[in-house]
Amino acid sequence: MSTLIRISLIVVAGTVAVFVIGFAVKHIMRRTKKRPHSFGGIAWALLFFSSGRMPPPPQTQIEQETREKKNREVGRDVSDPK
Repeated sequence: MSTLIRISLIVVAGTVAVFVIGFAVKHIMRRTKKRPHSFGGIAWALLFFSSGRMPPPPQTQIEQETREKKNREVGRDVSDPK
C-alpha cells in the first residue's frame, strides 16, 4: 500500500470519527435539555427577591430610633432660650 493511500484512509477515518462523536454529543445534549430543572425556578425567585433590597429593620430598632428622635427634640426644646 502506498503512503498516499494510507494517509487518505487515516484522514477519512478521522473525519468519520469526528462526525460520529459530534452527532452523539449533539444527540445527548438535546436529550438532556428537554428536562427542566425543578430547582431552577426557585433559584431565580430567590435571586429576584433578594436583588439589592435590604430587609426591613426589626420593630424594636424602629421603636428605639423613634424614642431617640423624640428625646433629641425634647432636649432641644428645653435648651432653647425662647
